[in-house]
Amino acid sequence: MCGFIPGVIAGGAVLSAIASVKGGIDAKKAANQAARDALASAREQSADVRQRAATMAGDIAIQGARVASAQRAIAGASNASGGTTNGKVIESMIAAGRDQDMVKSNAAREAFGLERNATRQASAYKKSGKAAFENGILGAGGGLFSGVGQAAAYAGRYTGPKE
Repeated sequence: MCGFIPGVIAGGAVLSAIASVKGGIDAKKAANQAARDALASAREQSADVRQRAATMAGDIAIQGARVASAQRAIAGASNASGGTTNGKVIESMIAAGRDQDMVKSNAAREAFGLERNATRQASAYKKSGKAAFENGILGAGGGLFSGVGQAAAYAGRYTGPKE
């Protein structure tokens, strides 16, 4: 009977240590998955931002072409020719090009910000997972030492049945 109780104490400590390590491993896996998910989501959002910007730039190009066409039609109807009318057409095309570039530039900055923030978040998730894993290992070691100490203390106190 003397070895049974310390064995139970030690067995409980081992099970607790295993649970602690498994918890750390699971937390690390979950954190790594969250990091991958954050990066994938940012890439999807970034692609969406760029796609919407390309669509908007196309719409601006179409609108700019319509304005230039209307200005050419007006110039033709008024029998005017030369620098002023042609200058307005060129000015409209330059403005449309500038607007397209602005839309694309803003989209690129937004996409970069999304990806940068996701990278930072992923890094934080990974650090958290690593810390959880390390805490699980340390907790397991502490639990084992505690269990061994309790078993040794119990074994030292118990002298067996009195005859």
